[in-house]
Amino acid sequence: MASSSRLRLFFSAAALLLIAAARPQAVPLYYSFTGQVDYTTLSDYPLGMDVTYVFRVDRSAPGYTVDGLGQAQAMADYVEEPDYFTKYFQADYIGGSIIPSDNPASADKESSHYGMDIMRYEDEIFSALRGSNSDASGMDLLDIWSSDALFGDWQVGTNVQGENFVQNGPGEENSSYSSSLVLASIDTRNPLEAPTVPEPSAYALFAIGLVGLCLSLRGIRSKGR
Repeated sequence: MASSSRLRLFFSAAALLLIAAARPQAVPLYYSFTGQVDYTTLSDYPLGMDVTYVFRVDRSAPGYTVDGLGQAQAMADYVEEPDYFTKYFQADYIGGSIIPSDNPASADKESSHYGMDIMRYEDEIFSALRGSNSDASGMDLLDIWSSDALFGDWQVGTNVQGENFVQNGPGEENSSYSSSLVLASIDTRNPLEAPTVPEPSAYALFAIGLVGLCLSLRGIRSKGR
């Protein structure tokens, strides 16, 4: 009888762990953009070239930049009124057609990892995702933005503008190109990764949890008789 109780306790604990793991959490979303270059100073990115960008966005986490010393700097929200504010959230460029980091002479070595919403008394809206393909030698900035809708209202099919910048050395003209983009997809899965198959251990934990629940319910029924 005691061994049966211990077994039931073990499976019940496993079931609780399974349930805790399954509780809903804030899930980052992947925003994919597609479009064509409509302005350029770079021969590698001619007019009409197809471009794509993918951002990982977590609106529950704070946005930040990384300075030239590698230190993360938080972005400070500013809220004056419900219709007058600047808010930041975390956003990371994870892949696509960004220009390569080829500007070792640049003095600006900051990299961007944030999205932003700006509202000015309902007559001025600016929303953007900003990311960088950076290393210690310089900075490239990707800025995908809209002046028509706050980020929370961006949906598949929303038209936005993308701008890529390379800051070159002193006395050199900066390089850039811009693109007319459309928000092609919003997904919980990273479109740049191959689909993953659940490991056997995950199936085993699920089975243990089911057995534990069954044994717990059986024990409750037995005590009620």
